[in-house]
Amino acid sequence: MNWLIKLGTFLILGLLVSRKSWAGSDFEQGLVFEKNIEIYKAKASFQKALAADREAPGVAEHTAWFLFLNGFHDEECLVLLKQAGPKSQDPVAMGMAARQVERELGLRGAMTEAEKTEQKSFQESHLQKAVMGSDAERGGALVDGGKLSEGIRFLEEAVKRDPENLALQLKLARALYWNGQLKDADRAYAALLKRSPGNPALLLEKALVAASENDFERSRSLLVAAEKGAPGDRRVLLERARVESMMYDREEALDAVNRMSPQDQESGSAWLARGRADHSRGQFAAAAESYEKALEKAPHLEEAAHRLSECRIRRGNMGAADELISDWQKRERGLDWAMRQDLYAEMADPRMGAEFGSYSNSLQYLELDFGLYGSFRPIPEVEIHPSVVNSLFQQIGFSNIDRQGGSVEVNARPDDWVSVSGNIGLNGYTNDWLSPVGGVSAEFFPVHWLDLGLGINYFDLIDFQPPFGVGIYDLVTTIGGVGNKVSSTQGTLQGRLRPYAGWELFARTRLASLSDANTFQDNLVEAAYEFRGSQPRIRAAYDYYYMSVLNPASNYQPSPGGPATGAYYSPSALNVNSWKLEVSGRPVEWVEMGGEGYLYNVMENGGFGQAVFLFTKFDLDGSDNTLRLDGRYFTQNRGLNRDNTPGGSFNALNFLLTYEHRF
Repeated sequence: MNWLIKLGTFLILGLLVSRKSWAGSDFEQGLVFEKNIEIYKAKASFQKALAADREAPGVAEHTAWFLFLNGFHDEECLVLLKQAGPKSQDPVAMGMAARQVERELGLRGAMTEAEKTEQKSFQESHLQKAVMGSDAERGGALVDGGKLSEGIRFLEEAVKRDPENLALQLKLARALYWNGQLKDADRAYAALLKRSPGNPALLLEKALVAASENDFERSRSLLVAAEKGAPGDRRVLLERARVESMMYDREEALDAVNRMSPQDQESGSAWLARGRADHSRGQFAAAAESYEKALEKAPHLEEAAHRLSECRIRRGNMGAADELISDWQKRERGLDWAMRQDLYAEMADPRMGAEFGSYSNSLQYLELDFGLYGSFRPIPEVEIHPSVVNSLFQQIGFSNIDRQGGSVEVNARPDDWVSVSGNIGLNGYTNDWLSPVGGVSAEFFPVHWLDLGLGINYFDLIDFQPPFGVGIYDLVTTIGGVGNKVSSTQGTLQGRLRPYAGWELFARTRLASLSDANTFQDNLVEAAYEFRGSQPRIRAAYDYYYMSVLNPASNYQPSPGGPATGAYYSPSALNVNSWKLEVSGRPVEWVEMGGEGYLYNVMENGGFGQAVFLFTKFDLDGSDNTLRLDGRYFTQNRGLNRDNTPGGSFNALNFLLTYEHRF
C-alpha cells in the first residue's frame, strides 16, 4: 500500500461522522463487519447496499475506499473510484487512487513527471497534518510516507494503549510485512486470527507472509483455508495460482484460475497466472501465448512483459525479445530487467570457441578432431556460425587420412512460428577427395504444443552423426567411409508434440541415398518426461529406433590382397528399444555437471548395450569463459550381423574438450 491508504482512512472517518443517510441495514451491517476486520463480510454487505441504492449518499465513495484500502484492486474498485470521485470529499485523492489501480491492473503506463510532483506535494501536506495527531495517526502517516520503521514504532505504542482495536492491529501487521519484518508480521497475523478465527482476509495476508518466507507449503494450506471462507474470490485464487506455480504444480495453478468467475478468468491477471503455471514447467511456448493475451488486455502489465521476454529468448525468438526488452527500457520499471538483459546477452553475444575430440572403438578405429568456431548475430533474428576443423582418421592396418574443412551455418528466426537454417562448406582430404557439403532446413511452430521440421542435406558419410547419436552403432565406425569417399544426400521429417506439461513425444524419419548406390533409412520415436521443480534436473525417456540399409556396405581395401573393412555398418533391419535417464545441475554456482545413462536392447537377437555420458562445465571467469569436458562410453554384449546372426561385442569411447569465450 502507499500514502493513499492513510488519506482513505481519514476520508472514511469523515464520511462516518458527516453522513446521516445510509442505504439501510446492509450498509450499517457492513460498517460493523469493517470495524471487526471481517473484510469479506463487509464487502458483501456494501455490495448489497450498492445494489439496492447506488445513489445513496456516501455509499459508493465509502465502498470504493474500502475496496482500495483492503487490496481489492480490481475492475469493481476502479469503476467505483471513477464514479464516486467527482462528487467525493476529495476528488483529487480518489483520482490518484483510480490511477494507481489502473497501473496495478496494467491499464495505465508509468506516472508522468507532473503526476509525480502532484503526488509528492499531496503526500507531504497530509504528512504535515498528521504530525500533531495521535500515535496511530502519526504511525499510519509515516508508514504510508515510506518511513516504515519509524511509523511501526508509533503504531506499536498505539496498539499497546488500545489492544481491542483490531483495525489498528491489522494496520500494524501490514506495516511489518511491507517493512520485511516477516517473523513479526507472521506473529501479528497469528494473534489477529486468534481473535477472528477462520477470517479469510487474515488467512490470505498471512499466506502472503509465508510465501515471502518461501514457505510455500504453509502458504498453500492458508490459502486453502481462505478459499473456504471466501469461495471464488479473485485475490485468493490468483495468489493460490501464483503459489502453486512456485511449487511447480501446473494443474493446481490452472485449476485455481478456473475456479474464478468467468469474467475474472478473462482478465489480464488471470492470463498472467496461466502463463506462470506453464512457465514454471518449462512450457515456454504455451506461457508466451498466455503472456501475450495478458498484454492484449493489460498492455502495461510489467510482469507479463518481463516473463514473456524470457520465453521468447528461450525459444530463440531473439528479434521479438530484443524489441520487448528495448521497449520496456523506455518505461518506468518495478522489476529487475537486468536479469532479462543478461539472459539475452548470454544467448546472443558473439563468441569464439575451440574443441578437441577423440573417438575410438574396439574395431581399432581412432578419430581425432580439432576445430575452431565462432558465432555472432548481425541482427537479432539471424545467427551466423563459421567453423574450421582438422581431422585425423586412423585404423590399424590402414594408412592415415587427414582432413581440413570449413563451413558457415546461418540460422534465422524471423518470427515465432518459423525458423530456417542453411549451411555450406568444403572438405579436403589427403586421399585426393574434395567434397562440398551443405543443406537447408526449416522448423514450424503452428501451435505451442507442436513443432514440425523438414530438411535436406548433402554431407560426407563420416559426419553422419556425432558419436553415440541413437541406436546401437553410429552408421560409420571404421575408416572405410573416408577411404571409399562415401557421401550422402539425406531428407528428414520430424515432429515434436507436448500433450501435457512435462511430457514430450518426438518422432523423426530419415531417408538417404549413399554415393555407393546404397539406400539408408531410419526412424526414431521417443516419449520423455521431465521432472520440474527438482534439483538436479531429471528427464526420463523411452526410445524405439529402427535402422536399415538396403544393400551390404561396400568394402574398403586400399591395396589388392591387403586388409579390408566395411565402409559403414549396414544391417538389413535393426530394431532397438532403449531407456535413458538424464540428470544435470549445479552443485556450486560456477560448476555445472550432468550425466546420461542408457540401456539398449536389440530386439532381433536379445543383445544388450549400455552407455554412460558424463560432462562437467566450469565457469573460468564468470560466464564469459567456460571449459567443458564430455566423456562417453558405450558397450554391448552382442551385435547384429547383416543376416541377423549374432555378432561380437563392441565398445567405444569418446572425449570432447571445449573452451568458449563470450565477448
